[in-house]
Parts: sequence; C-alpha cells; structure tokens
Amino acid sequence: RRLSSTRHEALVDELPDTTAADDPEKALADAETIAWLDRALSAVDDDARAVFVLYELEEIPATEIAEQLQLPIGTVHTRLRRARLALRDAYAALQEN
Repeated sequence: RRLSSTRHEALVDELPDTTAADDPEKALADAETIAWLDRALSAVDDDARAVFVLYELEEIPATEIAEQLQLPIGTVHTRLRRARLALRDAYAALQEN
C-alpha cells in the first residue's frame, strides 16, 4: 500500500496488443496454443481449474489460494495435481493426432 502512490501506474480501457505484427507465424502459433489451453482447461473440473489458474497463471502461492478459497492446503495441492494430470493427458492426446 505504501508503494502504490509511487508506482505511477496509469489505468487504461484496453490492454496493448502484445502480438508481434512482424512475425505472423509466431502470432498464429501463440493463438493456437491459447486456443488449445482454453479447450484443455474447459475439460478440467471447475475446482481443479480454479486452483490451476490461480497457481500457474496468476502465480499466487498455494498457501494464499488455500486462504482465499477457504480450503486445506492439501486440497489445493490435490486439485493442482489433478489439473496438471488432465492437461498432460490432453497434451499427449494432441501429440497422437
């Protein structure tokens, strides 16, 4: 809180486009990866997906996730493992095709 006044962050309505217009192949690969991850995550049950997104994508520590979701830390680890296994299986199925 003390540092928030010195950060000089500006609020914007829209995030800047971070895709490289110079490299359309990379932009396509990134879009395909995001689409695959979205499909794979949609197959994971809601509880495990929430923990996975908070831990892996939002980079919130497991202890904080346990506090926020009011869960035992063991449950957080179990749900994270379940989501990782589901994504691994989805990736393996993608490689077979």
